[in-house]
Amino acid sequence: MENKQFQFKTNINCGGCIASVKPHLDKAEGICHWEVDTANKDKVL
Repeated sequence: MENKQFQFKTNINCGGCIASVKPHLDKAEGICHWEVDTANKDKVL
């Protein structure tokens, strides 16, 4: 399987927001790694 990287602009602003989506993204099929750059104005996932 080919690895692909996607970037999405989000409204995830803080650690609490990340904690809310973490369980869902961690168990999503096909995702091996994810992170959110909350320092970036676009909050890139």
